[in-house]
Formats: sequence, C-alpha cells, structure tokens
Amino acid sequence: MSNTQGGISTRWRLRLNNLLQRSYGARALVWETTFVGTRQDGHWEATAYIREIPYGRATARHAEQAMEDAAHEAYYQLYEQLADVLEERSD
Repeated sequence: MSNTQGGISTRWRLRLNNLLQRSYGARALVWETTFVGTRQDGHWEATAYIREIPYGRATARHAEQAMEDAAHEAYYQLYEQLADVLEERSD
C-alpha cells in the first residue's frame, strides 16, 4: 500500500490518524484549508484542529502538501501531550 496521494506523501496524516484512534478518536480531527493569493502566485494554508483546538498549521503550493505538513506538526504536539498516557496504556 502506497503512502502517497497525487505524488505527495500521506505518512504524517496516517500517523496522526493512528494516534488519534488511540486517544480522542479519528472524528476529533477537522481540517481547514484555504487558498490565498492569485491562481498563478498563490498558496494553500491548512490547519489541523483536534477537538476544535489548532494543533498544526502549514502553507504550501498544493493543498495536500499543506495538510501533510500541518499533520506533521499536529502529530508531534499531540504525541508530546499524550506520551505519558499512551505509555501507561501499553504497560
């Protein structure tokens, strides 16, 4: 199974989804994507909200890349927040 979508990696979105399934549930994640600028010179802004709190933000030329970068940031913030709880569950 490939971890790409349109040639862009989805690794961090998958990792974030897996972490959410172990904690708040996958439905806790909501994406907001916005195109800013002109068609020729614009970029996408993506924000990952978990339980209505922004955990990751990023910008890129393509929406999928902005989401992937925001997922990367959100994953580390959420993991840091949940690290102790997840370790206790695995014991």
